[in-house]
Amino acid sequence: MKAFILLGALLAPGLSRAAPFVVSDPYAASGVQPTYFEVKFDAGAWLRSETGKDAAALVILRDDLGARGLAHGAHTVVARACVDGWGCSAASPPFAFTAGAPGVPAIKIVLN
Repeated sequence: MKAFILLGALLAPGLSRAAPFVVSDPYAASGVQPTYFEVKFDAGAWLRSETGKDAAALVILRDDLGARGLAHGAHTVVARACVDGWGCSAASPPFAFTAGAPGVPAIKIVLN
């Protein structure tokens, strides 16, 4: 299954938005193209996610994590590619991430 990458606004300036995203590798133009994706967070239900396009106009999963209302803390996500009328693929391997604000910075005083 496609590898999943968590992208934030600082990591992908061309895709910058207000939230991080779950993004898949692009599907080859010559292969079967998903018409939508489904994602599942933790032990929740499958949620529909529309397809996106990368810079080369190839189909990708691009799911807005900020719109999912996830609580701060550790989560896992799995995804599957679907074709209308034909069903969905097997689920991807789980991808673990932590949602929330960054930790408190370590501050030190340096005297010159």
